[in-house]
Amino acid sequence: MKKKLSVLFLISLLAFSLAACDTGGGTSKSDSSAVQTTAPQEASAETSSTQEASADDTAAPTEEATETTAEPTTEASYGTVGDYVFTKVEKNLPSNGSFLLTGETGTYGTTVPNRLPQLKLDSADAASVNSEIMSNHSEQIESNAASAYEHIQGRIDYVAFLNGGVLSLVIESRSTDTPNSYFDVYNFDVTTGNLLSKEEVIALSTSSQDEVRAELTAEINAIYDGMLENAQTDANIQAVENCRTGSLTEENLSAAQYYFNGEGQMVAAYRYKGVAGAESYGGLGILNTSIR
Repeated sequence: MKKKLSVLFLISLLAFSLAACDTGGGTSKSDSSAVQTTAPQEASAETSSTQEASADDTAAPTEEATETTAEPTTEASYGTVGDYVFTKVEKNLPSNGSFLLTGETGTYGTTVPNRLPQLKLDSADAASVNSEIMSNHSEQIESNAASAYEHIQGRIDYVAFLNGGVLSLVIESRSTDTPNSYFDVYNFDVTTGNLLSKEEVIALSTSSQDEVRAELTAEINAIYDGMLENAQTDANIQAVENCRTGSLTEENLSAAQYYFNGEGQMVAAYRYKGVAGAESYGGLGILNTSIR
């Protein structure tokens, strides 16, 4: 009997030990499961950080694009010549000879425009210039149309240039009695509508007053140097030199007008004494200076 009890006791003890081992193993699996659960959470945080960085990278070009479109415009903000000048009167008439503003030569028998401009600027200076243009030239177009001259036709036309905020309007009127041109030059600040003085125009260039005067003097001297090449007598030479002297007086040089052409170069509109024919002629000379 005692032997049977001992066996039963041993069996019970063995069963208890096995149960204890099974319980310890379950706890280890639970711990391992907890570690595995934590790992995906860390990966999820890394994914979120990557997404945020990716979003930041995507946003960067947008900031650059905004900076690009915010850059200020330059000359485009002033518009075009058509925003400031329009043709008030126009007649197509036959003409001949040269026209300095357009560079035409030998246009006898050709129909060309005769036009008068007006300014769109809303200022007292612009209104005054508009009245001056019509008062000085409206009758000339009618006179050109009715001219009885067959070989010498008058003409009047204009050009306009816009360089930044500076508008240059130039009218050339060619008389019917001789192939001679006269110029009316107007320079405006389009931001204020004010008419610019000659001194203000030169101040906008890359040259000083003295430098501009020196270039104009050289321009006129070149005309008479060319005449001397064809002078065959002492009398002819003296006549050329007399005209040179008369053209280089302070009064004549001070009467020159200046404007900026389509390339921003300064152009001088001046008069010079003629050896034969008219007392003086009109000339245009591109100077070695430009708008700043």
